[in-house]
Amino acid sequence: MSTAVLPPVNVVTVPLTVNLDVYQGDDFYLDLTVQDSLGNPIGLSGWTVQSTVRPAPGAKVVATFTGTVDTVNNNVIHLHLPHVEAMNLQRRGVWDCQVVDLSGNVLTLVAGTVTASLEVTTG
Repeated sequence: MSTAVLPPVNVVTVPLTVNLDVYQGDDFYLDLTVQDSLGNPIGLSGWTVQSTVRPAPGAKVVATFTGTVDTVNNNVIHLHLPHVEAMNLQRRGVWDCQVVDLSGNVLTLVAGTVTASLEVTTG
């Protein structure tokens, strides 16, 4: 009798890495399209979006994105970092974007670094 050896199965639950290069003090916009592993849209109607920037994980929040789910294409998240928030960015930081479903489950979709070019003109 032979025993079949199956390859290991990897289950990945870490967010997709998305690094941002932004200009301090400017409005920044980013759209995220959410799909399953087969490319099918995942509907996010009624879900909430949370996204912040910190100097390091666990540090004080320095900037907060507004996040909304598109009302027509409900698998698209619109993120906006307003200029008044982007004024607080330092040269380096980290960010992520989480969604909370209707049952209260939290899923971090993307995470990465934030590199800010420091502004010259303020106003």
